[in-house]
Amino acid sequence: STLALFFFHLPVILGKSSKENVWQTQNTVEVIQGQQVKLECHFQTVSSTPELFWYIQRPRDSPQHLLTRTSYDSNTKDFKDRFDATLDITKKTVHLELLYSRLSDSAVYFCALSSTSSQSKVIHTS
Repeated sequence: STLALFFFHLPVILGKSSKENVWQTQNTVEVIQGQQVKLECHFQTVSSTPELFWYIQRPRDSPQHLLTRTSYDSNTKDFKDRFDATLDITKKTVHLELLYSRLSDSAVYFCALSSTSSQSKVIHTS
């Protein structure tokens, strides 16, 4: 089975500053079930200590928090040892890695910075 990943560039500027933003640059990625997948998230902020979040929303379900990354955490593995993300303050990225993709990973993935968010939709096909 193949896994098709659809990324939607949805920059949303909320909050007090127009310099706060998150976005994704990929459009579509297809992988075979079991492969590692990287969902890219870029951000812009005036904060020197940003907090970034990843959420997953499966079909007919509410968004669920996957992980949080800050400038002072250790980037340890989270969420059942299959999801991980590293915050790179210099490059201003917090890419989510699915260490072993499954068909049950079909969902919308949200990257968020404070009150700003962007989403990626993951759809599995066979």
